[in-house]
Amino acid sequence: MTQGLHESVRAGDLFDRALVLHREGQLAPALDAYRQVVALDHNNAEALHLLGFALFQSRQFDEAANAIRRALQFKPQDGEKPPLIVMIHGGPTSAAGAGFSPAKQFWTSRGFAVVDVNYRGSTGYGRKYREKLNGNWGIADVEDCVAAVEYLTKKGLADPERVAIRGGSAGGFTVLAALTTSDVFKAGASHYGVGDLMLLAGETHKFESRYLDRLLGPLPASEKMYRERSPVNNLDKMAAPAIFFQGLDDKVVPPSQAQTMVDAMRKAGLPVSHYEFADEAHGFRMAETKKRVLDLELGFYAKIFGFTAPGLSEEPAISGLDDGDSGQGKRRVNAPGPKP
Repeated sequence: MTQGLHESVRAGDLFDRALVLHREGQLAPALDAYRQVVALDHNNAEALHLLGFALFQSRQFDEAANAIRRALQFKPQDGEKPPLIVMIHGGPTSAAGAGFSPAKQFWTSRGFAVVDVNYRGSTGYGRKYREKLNGNWGIADVEDCVAAVEYLTKKGLADPERVAIRGGSAGGFTVLAALTTSDVFKAGASHYGVGDLMLLAGETHKFESRYLDRLLGPLPASEKMYRERSPVNNLDKMAAPAIFFQGLDDKVVPPSQAQTMVDAMRKAGLPVSHYEFADEAHGFRMAETKKRVLDLELGFYAKIFGFTAPGLSEEPAISGLDDGDSGQGKRRVNAPGPKP
């Protein structure tokens, strides 16, 4: 919410796309007509704008190979060409939804543009679209994320020098694959993501133990592909810093995934930040963890992109980038200096 309305309107019970507004003193006159319940969708764009929420546009765009890519774009209300966060859903065959998302509003309320990419393989566009990821995990998803960035930056809707990518679980794999195979991303955040596919095949839980057979191919026949697609084996192509968040009780993507990536990045002299959380598993549950992770991630982008993020409870430590850190052969980071 915008600061001016925050004192008079409080977000209450949240039911998917409906927000119940509670009166706390005098509501802004323009909001009075909305009474108690406001549906958070494009049909109430005026109410969303008054509340300071970012509006979204559904985008379809054609790029390389004439593939149709789909994404949801959320724009901050500032007029400045904003930094961009590319969000990657998990699954990897899940989907980004158009419903109200506090996570997206967190970033847009802090001046970021957000694009949530429904890359080839996402659910909701038919079986043929979903099956395009089979055998192409780490390729099709990355290509579509890159295409989304190129589309928005060419349109002047985002700053190409301040582009970050974030995702969790399978989305974390796409984050790391994007950072190690392209140069459009200047920073990345992996939330309990995958860095070593061979390690994952041997350690993940039984329920999804054969999922990789379709996404990549069965082992041992496809071992070469597993190793070639693993971000940990492609760090020579990486020039952007990354931050890792990992639950120590995670049985789906075990902590060894993040630790392996972090160790390899430190050895290569790449800027990296790493935070582990006891009593957290696959997907963070505790409110204090979620708040700390958001503060750390925002602080991470602030350091990389050169802006001040007020009100942080904690600033992240970035090995290989912070003053006084040798970084074990510190490599030049692909990130811009502060904005004037």
